[in-house]
Parts: sequence; C-alpha cells; structure tokens
Amino acid sequence: MARAAQDAGQVMAKRINTEQFLELAKDKFCDKFKYDLENYKNMQSKIDVFCSIKDLFGEARGWFTTRAEVHLRPRKVY
Repeated sequence: MARAAQDAGQVMAKRINTEQFLELAKDKFCDKFKYDLENYKNMQSKIDVFCSIKDLFGEARGWFTTRAEVHLRPRKVY
C-alpha cells in the first residue's frame, strides 16, 4: 500500500474534531473549498461544502453535501 494511502487510512480511523478536520482539508485542498460544519460530530457526519472553482460561465460551482470521510478519502488513480 502506498505510504500516503496508509497514512490517510490511519487518520480516518482516529476520532477527528472540527479543527483537525479543517486542518486536514486545508492540507489536501488549500483554499479550494469552504465548509459548513454545523452538523459535524465525527468523520461519518454529513457536511456542506462550497466549491469555489469557477464553471464555464464564471460562476462558483456552489454547495454540495458529502460525508467528511468521503471528502478527505484518497482518490484512486487508474
């Protein structure tokens, strides 16, 4: 298993508070996303995420809902 994937798996197994989640998200995505963590309790919580990347019309892509764990999960590269 790749080292980064192994480290991410270990992080996901730990209990992560809101501040730690924000730190992990910033490390992974820089300032690409903003978060509404009002309902955050743990990595299984659903969170609202704002994507600031512009679409073809110059508008931000906007809000979407996902689980915190899914948002930080390493992507598979084929």
